[in-house]
Amino acid sequence: MGETSQSRIKQIGLVNILYMMHQTHEPLTLASVMNCTGMTRGGVIETMAALVQRGILTETLGKNSMGRGTARQFQFSPEVFSQIRSTV
Repeated sequence: MGETSQSRIKQIGLVNILYMMHQTHEPLTLASVMNCTGMTRGGVIETMAALVQRGILTETLGKNSMGRGTARQFQFSPEVFSQIRSTV
């Protein structure tokens, strides 16, 4: 079964929020996205995974805010911005 239109709309909405967070230099972590959107952890993980799969985001592991353990950190793929610049 393929992706639903509701899933795609959720991805588009989240990309807009992530871009605003990116502009204000907020970290794109699961916790920060959950805090900003009110989404559940599962909802954020599912939507972020789809954006990584599409090549819109990249994912790395870094230290969490307490300096212990790891946190999944995301950033926009450089190709996203270069594609936007080429269409403007």
